Amino acid sequence: MKNDIKFILTVDTEWDRNQSKREITVKNIERLNVFQKMCNHYGIKPTYLCTFEVIKSREFDRFISAQHGKHKFEIGAHLHPWSNPPFMDIDQLGITPYPTEYPYDILGDKINNLVSEISKRYPSPRSYRAGRFAFSPKHIPILKDLGIMIDSSVTPNISWKNVMGYKTGGSDFLKYQVSPYFWSEDGSILEKPHSNTILEVPITILSTSKSSICWLRPFPNISFKKLKMVFEQGLRYKLPVLVMFLHSNELHESFNPYFNSESKNKYSFSLLEKIFIFLSEYSIDSLTLSEFGDMYIMKNISYS
Repeated sequence: MKNDIKFILTVDTEWDRNQSKREITVKNIERLNVFQKMCNHYGIKPTYLCTFEVIKSREFDRFISAQHGKHKFEIGAHLHPWSNPPFMDIDQLGITPYPTEYPYDILGDKINNLVSEISKRYPSPRSYRAGRFAFSPKHIPILKDLGIMIDSSVTPNISWKNVMGYKTGGSDFLKYQVSPYFWSEDGSILEKPHSNTILEVPITILSTSKSSICWLRPFPNISFKKLKMVFEQGLRYKLPVLVMFLHSNELHESFNPYFNSESKNKYSFSLLEKIFIFLSEYSIDSLTLSEFGDMYIMKNISYS
């Protein structure tokens, strides 16, 4: 019997960490073939939220070519403003400013260039995540004008306001809900869609005890038992969807600060495989962000 809850696997598909911030490389993308093969085996359909440098890279082209047109995934947009034209002086400082720190017109031009670059090569993106989770209402008209209908930048129960970017802290999502909802252009939250809304599908971050919260993401100090608790909480709360998050560079031991050895990398893949087996045993379907968005929007229009 199928479970009503859905599962979305989002991959921030981006640069190599552990490298100089002035030298942006994407060698980690070479590991996506292994990852996608495992996803295909278990019926998991990732959403690859791609930065500008990834979309323009030979590595990503080779990955797509290796799929032989059998695209069991989605390509969305992920804005790293410091590596995405047009460039400002702050992009040359070797730091990672929040998207919210840029003037509105520059932010719009950066997102437009990213979407255009994706659209030259692949289907136009319909999903988006802001770099460093720095989403704000000023994104909404920009995304709407570019045909993006779904955002997945919100990290419920987490505040980034004390984590510095260029000159300011990030977004504060401490009091935001875990279930999907609709953003209106003035930043208010709605339960039903209309012509000027976009759907927010937050990353799943839930309380697993009175004193702790847990991201639905692989991490070196996270056990399968702990991640299973997040799934079970989601089932208990009757959430419509659970959204897992990881970085593409976390799939390669040479290019991230967390799974940075062969043994840790093996643990990461074994953790993912246990999760995929769990989803199968619980009959939880895997959807891309856009597949879930289409279903969720239609359901809410039907009941309006």
